[in-house]
Amino acid sequence: MNSRNPTAAPVFRRLHEEGFLVLANGWDAGSPRLIESLEAKAIATSSAAVAWSHGYADGDLLPVPLLVATVEEIARVVKVPITVDVESGYSIDPTAVADTVAAVIDAGGVGINIDRLTETWPDYFAGENAGELKRCSARMPAQAQSARPPKVFAALARDT
Repeated sequence: MNSRNPTAAPVFRRLHEEGFLVLANGWDAGSPRLIESLEAKAIATSSAAVAWSHGYADGDLLPVPLLVATVEEIARVVKVPITVDVESGYSIDPTAVADTVAAVIDAGGVGINIDRLTETWPDYFAGENAGELKRCSARMPAQAQSARPPKVFAALARDT
């Protein structure tokens, strides 16, 4: 339902602008249906819960195609906007991260959050690559916004 809902992204953006937004976390097709039935305005995924429900540890270990399939399942059964925890992007390559974001959007997500970049890739963001985190941070919202409609609402958590 959600993956073809052209109003989901604007609704999600408006919910953020209206004030404090509480998001319950789903991890499969069933949990978001329950959350939506309790009048949730939007649904988030938990990277840990999604990974654990498929037998993987949290921390960029869930295969991206399995994440995308989970988002598709959720989008098929709910009408409210879905925001997806994409860990640290499942890669240190900004192009691969952008591809993951695009796949999540195509699957029905309209929000993403990317976090733990320096925790997940500490050696990469040290020394000569220290400026790369800032460059990645600057590029990701633009890449997400350039994805085909519906536009995505991106939240990038910075670890400092």
